[in-house]
Amino acid sequence: MQKSRMIIEVDKLLKQRNLSIIVAISLLISNLIMSFLLLFSSQEVVLVPNSLKDRAVISKNYASKQYIEAVTRDVVGLVLNITPTNTEYVEKEILKITHPIFYGKLKSALLQRSKDVTDRKISNYFFPKSMQVNENKVYVSGNLKTFLGKKMMSSDEKKYFIEYKIEGFRPMIVAFEEVRNVKE
Repeated sequence: MQKSRMIIEVDKLLKQRNLSIIVAISLLISNLIMSFLLLFSSQEVVLVPNSLKDRAVISKNYASKQYIEAVTRDVVGLVLNITPTNTEYVEKEILKITHPIFYGKLKSALLQRSKDVTDRKISNYFFPKSMQVNENKVYVSGNLKTFLGKKMMSSDEKKYFIEYKIEGFRPMIVAFEEVRNVKE
């Protein structure tokens, strides 16, 4: 009786040992596969600009005020700071973030402005002073300096309206226009 019981216990221990070995080998193989995938996969690093004070959020159909403000800073810098040497770059980059419903209108306006800028050697520099963000609509006020060659021709207070449509985690420009006759 003792002998048969001992055989059953040894058999049980051997099964547990074999099962432990199989689990250990499986874990070793899975770790090797994950290490191999990690070694050869690309990593993504998210950089947050220093200009953001609060958390910026974007989802499929929503962007936080902070995110829209950061995007607007880039858009205003691209569109309103222009020289004869950067017109092509500005046009190409701004059209990348323009919604299809506004694309044709903005492209023709940019082409007309590019021709004028290069022909007359005009340079514009915009210095933002304030920005009001309300959901996907933004008003930006500031000083626009216009140069003809090296001579400053004007320095005017301007206000611009920009509207975005959020599609697929991207704010796309659907309106960009100067607001005229504004009393501040």
